[in-house]
Amino acid sequence: MSYRHLYGIQAIISISYRRVYGIQAAISMSYGRVYYSHATIYISYRRVYYGQAADSISYRHLYDSKAAISISYRRLYCTPSIFLPKTINIMTNWKYLDNQFAVATRNNYKKALKLSNYHDAALQLAAATDPVFVPIRDRYHPLHLIYVNKYTTWKSAGGVQEGGTLNLEQLLTTAVQKISDWDVTIQVVYKKTTPRYKTIFPNGRKPFNKGGLDSRINAFNELSANIGADAALAAVKTEVDATYTLLDNARDQQEGAKGDIKVSSGGVNTARLDIMNMQYRNMAFVLDNFFANRQTICEALFDLPTLRENEQRTFTGTLSIAENEAVLVHTFMADDEIRLKLNGDGPVSFYLGSTAGATDSTAIIRTTNQDLKALAADFGITDYHLHRYLTAVNNSGVETHYLVEVE
Repeated sequence: MSYRHLYGIQAIISISYRRVYGIQAAISMSYGRVYYSHATIYISYRRVYYGQAADSISYRHLYDSKAAISISYRRLYCTPSIFLPKTINIMTNWKYLDNQFAVATRNNYKKALKLSNYHDAALQLAAATDPVFVPIRDRYHPLHLIYVNKYTTWKSAGGVQEGGTLNLEQLLTTAVQKISDWDVTIQVVYKKTTPRYKTIFPNGRKPFNKGGLDSRINAFNELSANIGADAALAAVKTEVDATYTLLDNARDQQEGAKGDIKVSSGGVNTARLDIMNMQYRNMAFVLDNFFANRQTICEALFDLPTLRENEQRTFTGTLSIAENEAVLVHTFMADDEIRLKLNGDGPVSFYLGSTAGATDSTAIIRTTNQDLKALAADFGITDYHLHRYLTAVNNSGVETHYLVEVE
């Protein structure tokens, strides 16, 4: 039964706890080889080549195979399929170990702030009624305050950079307009066809109007250098130098603001991970302590609609005469934009209520076929954790239609 070679057969059975599929039957005991059958099994030092199925437990080599399992240093040649006990791939990530809070807010600091505002407020309420949540609230709240501060700094730096860009663009536009006046003054002294004029404006006005910001700004410095110590153009040179200095300083301010954004962005991302990791841990706390009511409590403590991906952004509806309709539930921030459009007669009043269908906020009114955006702050509320329910009320005497879009 050992060292045997069997050729051109369809079935061989020997003593072994092996199963072979894809042939009629072939099992060998020791160092057995099966050639020219539909399957070949080696017991030791085996590898899988050109099989249709392959998988192994240790030190395996799988070549061009689709389904085969080997155990150790094995080789299987030209087999249609061979199945041995399958192993679990311990390298596969277990989805429950992935922090969905961190994943959902990656590169989205505003979403993280919404989730944190909600969770922090919910923990405050929960701790007021159940002391078991007091330590959970106390460990989360400081992290929340840090994130709010980092987010505000990052947002403010973005505003400074945006303002710096706007200021620089305005200055550059004004500076380019001065070129015409300087050109006219220079042509009084040097005609456009003279070599001296060509030295001052070797490329005409193109460098001032085309190219990147830095090259356009540097064009003014080059103009000053081209004028040089020419006494006849001293007044023009003074204006050019002053303009270049103003543009260069504005550019430095803008670049500095960009640097501030990068620095603050790193800080806000670290703070984001801190609060998202803590929310993940707090979810585990709920599962451990309130397993029977985990769904209800998680829905109360975590802003699940905002957390979930592919959240609906556009809502449409039809309002009957005097109808009050709950349009959506969403966690807003004060600067969130909401598009409120009527496709029909108005007026229709929109509210950001504390419960579905509630009207306990300032009304935003849209008239017939009016399509305008509003800020969440326009509803006159301060508790965005509580006021999450957008309500539409038809004040017209006819049926009408609305469209709502949230950012």
